[in-house]
Amino acid sequence: MRLPEPARTTFLAGWPAVASAADRAGIGAEEMRLGGGTLLATRWRHRRSVDVDLMVDPDVHLGGLYRELLGGPLPARGWTIEYSRRLDKVLVTEPASLQKTPYGDERGRFDIWAKTPDPEYGVTTSMIEDRNFRTLSNVQILGGKITRGTKALPRDVVDFSVGREKDSLSIEHAVNRWPPEVAATIANAWTMAIKTWRAEDWKELEIVLNVSSRDAREIAGRGPEALRAAIYETVRIEKVRNDVVRVRTSSGLCEDRELEFSVAGLEDFLKTSGFAARMRKATTERVLASARDAPAGRRIYLEEDGWETTT
Repeated sequence: MRLPEPARTTFLAGWPAVASAADRAGIGAEEMRLGGGTLLATRWRHRRSVDVDLMVDPDVHLGGLYRELLGGPLPARGWTIEYSRRLDKVLVTEPASLQKTPYGDERGRFDIWAKTPDPEYGVTTSMIEDRNFRTLSNVQILGGKITRGTKALPRDVVDFSVGREKDSLSIEHAVNRWPPEVAATIANAWTMAIKTWRAEDWKELEIVLNVSSRDAREIAGRGPEALRAAIYETVRIEKVRNDVVRVRTSSGLCEDRELEFSVAGLEDFLKTSGFAARMRKATTERVLASARDAPAGRRIYLEEDGWETTT
C-alpha cells in the first residue's frame, strides 16, 4: 500500500533514520505499530495526511529513542526532534525545505507514542511502501479518535463521515465498544463544534479532501450522524450449528448485519471488535461458555433497548 501525500514523502525521507534510532534504543523498529488517520487514508484513499503515527508498548520509555534521534543524521538535515516527558511522546518534524506543495507550509512529521491501542487486540501485518509493518486495525484507529472525540478535530469528523461508506462495520465496532451515551455525547459535541469552526478549519478540510467549500461542509456535517447511526439497536448471538456461532446486529448503518464464526474463533472476534470490553468480563465468559456448551439453535446473548440477556 502507498501512503498518502505529503506523509509519504516524509516517511520515505525519514523512516530509515527513525528505524535505525529505534534499533539503537533497544525498541526495535519491527515492534513499532503504524496507525492513525494516515493509515485510514492509505486504505480508503479519501484524503491527504501529513503525519505518520507510530505506537510502541506503554512500558517502553521513549527518552532513549529521543536521544538516539538527536545523535543521528536528521538534525543535521534540518529535522526537528522534540520529546514530551509528560506524554512520553516523540515528534520528528521534517524541515520546511523537504517538500513544496500547492497548499502552503505542510511540514510532515512522525508522531511516536507509548500507549496501548483501544481495543487492545487487532494488530495485523501489512505491506506499506514495500516494507512489512505491524498495523492497527480500522477499529483501533477509529477507537483512538473516539477517546479524544469531544475535541471535534476536523479530520476525525471527516474520517467517521467517510467511514460510513468505506467501512461501516469498523465504525460500528469502534462506537459500540462504549456505552451508547458516549457516542451520543460525542455526536452532540461535534454538531456544536462544527458550527464554531473557523475559516482556517474549513480551509484545512478543503485541502485535506481536495473538494470545494460546499462539499467540505456537507461531508463534515455527516460525521455526527455517522456516530449516532452506529449505535446498536439490537445485538443477538446464536449458536446455529454445533461449531458455528452467528452474531446479528441492527443499527442505523446496517439494519440487519450477520457475521458467522467458528466457536473457537468467537473469542478473537469479541476481543478485536470491542465486544468483550462492551460486555465486560463476566458476560463475555458466559457467552463463550454458552457458545461451547449450548445445543445448536440456542440463543446465547440478546441485547435490546439497553437490556442484556445471556443463557
